[in-house]
Amino acid sequence: MRVAVIGIGLMGAAIARRLDEVGGFDLVLWNRTQARAEELGFGTVAQTPAAAVLGADLIVTSLLDPKAMRSVFAGTEGILTSIANQLVLETSTGGPAVLLELTGLLAEKGSSLIDSPLLGSTGAVLSGTLDIILGGDDSDIERAWPVISALGEARRVGKVGDAAQLKLVHNTMLAVVSAITAEVLVAATAAGIDRVEAFTMLTRISPYMKRREGGFLHEEFNSVSFAMTGVVKDLDLAIDLFHDVDASMPLTVLARELYAEATRENGDLDMSAIIRRYQNA
Repeated sequence: MRVAVIGIGLMGAAIARRLDEVGGFDLVLWNRTQARAEELGFGTVAQTPAAAVLGADLIVTSLLDPKAMRSVFAGTEGILTSIANQLVLETSTGGPAVLLELTGLLAEKGSSLIDSPLLGSTGAVLSGTLDIILGGDDSDIERAWPVISALGEARRVGKVGDAAQLKLVHNTMLAVVSAITAEVLVAATAAGIDRVEAFTMLTRISPYMKRREGGFLHEEFNSVSFAMTGVVKDLDLAIDLFHDVDASMPLTVLARELYAEATRENGDLDMSAIIRRYQNA
């Protein structure tokens, strides 16, 4: 199966590595910074997105944001200039609006898209234990199943755009819970409460935070699974989505501002670096 992986960032590189390790895939890679694709040491590195997708049975895209998605799909030498009767597994977190826009453009080329956000870290990709949610046609999902099943466990949640909305629900909750964990942990330490014991209490309420123990307790922020800049981007997308339906999101808006403050000096670090915003207050 010939698979084009478009976007070799943290998640895109992990996807490519996982598929190479599983085997059975003829991989073609493209990244805006070509050296990042070449550094992987396997597959064929294409010069443009248009060249990468030629002859591909499946195109996997992992891109930064809606702007990057529109550029890679619809820009000069983009995917839409050469795609024909092909299938895209779109794993970026760009929100539902851009996915619906791209789905319409792909349909004009006889092609289709699966809305396929990934819930998990690069480690989960590499171990094949991702949680994946899928929006799209059953027939398309069946065609993409060899790649989807290599990455983790998947479930269909509806049509294109539905999975993207749920990904924003997921990341909004993750961001808010991470921020309050940092806030209470710093406050508890200032009050003379044992730091480790305080963190144990917090993870009793939110066990997921144990995954970021290195950051919250030991300031190990360089092993990045979700960068601070990505948190701000996703919260912006979520706020836009929910404000469009007049939903009240005061905690989310506040969390977005806290992350934005912390991002000025810690943008490339893991999201647990939000704790620095409280330490430096």
